[in-house]
Amino acid sequence: MGEVDELFRVAFWTELFDAWSADPGAPLIAIAAHMLAIVLFIPTSPLIIAAQAVFGPALGSLYALIGCVAGAGIAYALGRAVGRRPLARVLGLRMARIENALSGREVAALVVINLSFVVSVSLMGLFAGAIEMRPWPYVAGMTLGLIPSIVLLAALEQGLALAIASASWRGYVAFGLAVAVLVVLAVALIRLVRRGRSPWRP
Repeated sequence: MGEVDELFRVAFWTELFDAWSADPGAPLIAIAAHMLAIVLFIPTSPLIIAAQAVFGPALGSLYALIGCVAGAGIAYALGRAVGRRPLARVLGLRMARIENALSGREVAALVVINLSFVVSVSLMGLFAGAIEMRPWPYVAGMTLGLIPSIVLLAALEQGLALAIASASWRGYVAFGLAVAVLVVLAVALIRLVRRGRSPWRP
C-alpha cells in the first residue's frame, strides 16, 4: 500500500506542476510547494520526482533544492521561536548527547543525517533551531546533504525512462547497474563523512 500511495502522490504533484508549467510563475510555484511540504511535514520525494519530470532533471532538481533549503530555513526559525525547553522535555538526557555529537561538526553530521534518512528535514530543522545551532553551518549541512539525494532521484528517473524507451533487457540491466553504482557511491559518501575525512586528504 505504501508504494501505491507514493505513486498517487507523484501523479498528483506531476499533474499540478504540469498544469502550471506554462505559467511564468511556475518555478516559484514549484519552489513554494517544496518549501511548504517541509514546513508541514509532507514527504518531499514525490514533489521532487514530479518537478524533475515536468521541468526536466536540471531545473526540476534546482527548484526542489531551493524549495527544500528554504523550507528547512523556516523549520529552523520555528525551532528557534519554540525554544529548547519543550524539546528537552521530550528527549530528556538524549538531547545533551545529541548536542555533544553535533558540537563542532554540524556540517558533517547534517550531511550524514540527510543521506541516511534517519530524521526528516522538517524535524532536523526544528531541532537545530531549538538548540540554537549556528545558522551558516546549518544551511551548508542541509544543502550538501540534500544535493546527493535529489541528484540520485533525477538519475534514477532518467535511467528508468531510458530503460523503458529502449524496450529491451539491456536497457533494464543498464538501469539496474546504474542503481547499484549510485547506492554504492551513496554508502561510501556516508562512511566518508562519518569518519570526518576528505577524499583529497591523506
